[in-house]
Amino acid sequence: MPFTGSSIESRAFKAVRKIQDSVLASYGLPLVAVALAFFARAALNGAAFGPFATYYPAIIISAFVGGLAPGVLALVLSSLAAWYRFLPSEWSLALGKEQIISLSIFAAISAFGIVLVQVLNKAFARVLKREQQLRSLIETALNGVIVVDGKGTISFVNAMAEKLFGYSRSELVGQNIEVLVPDRFVKAHSALRTSYMQSSQTRAMGVGRELYARRKDGSEFPVEVGLNPLHGERRRAILATVVDISERKKLAEQQELLFRELHHRTQNLFAVVQSIANRTFPDDIGQKEQFVNRLQALAGAQTILAGAGWKGARLDQLLRAELDAFTDRAVITGCDIVVNPAAAQSFALIAHELATNASKYGALSVLTGKIVVTGNVELNGAAARFTLAGWNRTAPRSRSPNGRDSARPFW
Repeated sequence: MPFTGSSIESRAFKAVRKIQDSVLASYGLPLVAVALAFFARAALNGAAFGPFATYYPAIIISAFVGGLAPGVLALVLSSLAAWYRFLPSEWSLALGKEQIISLSIFAAISAFGIVLVQVLNKAFARVLKREQQLRSLIETALNGVIVVDGKGTISFVNAMAEKLFGYSRSELVGQNIEVLVPDRFVKAHSALRTSYMQSSQTRAMGVGRELYARRKDGSEFPVEVGLNPLHGERRRAILATVVDISERKKLAEQQELLFRELHHRTQNLFAVVQSIANRTFPDDIGQKEQFVNRLQALAGAQTILAGAGWKGARLDQLLRAELDAFTDRAVITGCDIVVNPAAAQSFALIAHELATNASKYGALSVLTGKIVVTGNVELNGAAARFTLAGWNRTAPRSRSPNGRDSARPFW
């Protein structure tokens, strides 16, 4: 499994790579291997071994470690040694028919072994190359990456994880993941980790909750964690990506502070304008009330926009704000869309005027009256059109000649 004890980091692999990088070592290996096979065969001369038994390992090792050319060299040297020393007549290069057949079979089997080793070597090299590329990509990632096995033991961390938590790689690998969790969350985290391993899937950790991690010095910082299961043949592991969101939270808090300040100043401005209106229309109560009510409708829209970070406002929320006094007599459907700030202010004023008319002259002017507001989005290819309609309904309802209930549109 990648990231969990890579073969690239093993001593055996490093030794093999060192031999492959040296021409002298690559071609010296077959000489040493065949010499050892020669003396081993001589020592076993009285045992029930064929003349080539000890040479097969020498050829395979030479081909696996040194490559194709060293493997072929080992085959040639082994054939000559066995031919001269262990084939009848010993200590002679004379060959009979049986010896020729035996030597040919040995050469064919050895050649097949060399080819097979080369195929396996290439496949292994491709796997190692992909692992190296993946490890290199993860090492240079801007997010911290931690791999944890099924028991919660850390098996891999990248450079960014070292930087985030203040630990060196050697200090973290082999430790339990809870070493990075604040003490007050350790018990809950352990239970959640166990549950996740039973039905693991790619997802964000702690959705809807604030997560905190602990550095080596004991300090805590807010994080976002993504979980990705790694499935091996024998065991499962989790790859966790960790992002420090301290700066993001700080910026969000600053933005929220600015929004609150802007909202406060806007409300102060409305209050000043309202005061000016009171002084401008001291005798005309009707005009003053009308102006102040419109101003309050606009202020309400500003409040809703401020709560949404000035990104927009839900139309149904704007409508309900204007119909707040008639919540039990107003039905609003199909208006769960978000409109931009400019449109939100316009809708607030429109809804205020229409609600005022309905309360003075329409259905809301009587206790039994109701209004229905419906919205509808019509799609036409890539374009969309939103239609808003409102209806006055009064009870007892009048009936048309065909027996159906009548209703009057009020916008």
